[in-house]
Amino acid sequence: MLWFNEAKDHGYIRTEEDERLLVAGDGLAEGEQPEGRCAQKPVTFEIDANGIVGVSAKDLGTGKAQSVRITAQSGLNEDEIQKIITAAASNEAHDELKKQLAELRNSAEGLIYTTEKSLEEYASLLKSQDVDEIKSDLQNLKDTLDSAEPAKLKEALQRLEGSAYRIADAIYAAEQK
Repeated sequence: MLWFNEAKDHGYIRTEEDERLLVAGDGLAEGEQPEGRCAQKPVTFEIDANGIVGVSAKDLGTGKAQSVRITAQSGLNEDEIQKIITAAASNEAHDELKKQLAELRNSAEGLIYTTEKSLEEYASLLKSQDVDEIKSDLQNLKDTLDSAEPAKLKEALQRLEGSAYRIADAIYAAEQK
């Protein structure tokens, strides 16, 4: 069971394990709630043997209740379900590789952006040798960005992280003066 506690236009869902999830909106019960009111609305989820989901909620303050039934539209048979499960299992390693590459590319693109901006603003604080090394590592990471090899991308990312750290060192040193 979940509880929706509402205050103005936002609230939270609290599970019986006392987890809290922030949500926006005016809750599940119909009608307007008085401003500043905190309504408790127990929400129940039921799934029957046929996969039909029933969701019901009742506002304990007003007594209003709502419910909805969600039924499957596609009606897959057992063979089709097993094919989907088998396909998912056989592609698990490939999907994990794609996920890892996507995460590395996101990190790389963020680091490229921040390093370029930092170089524009703080290059004058760095030694020319450091600027050259950072630019070289920056170009190497850009060239490696489309690589399908996570190890190669990770290595280029770590090299730029290491050299770009000198920018922060230079900024800190300049502020200490």
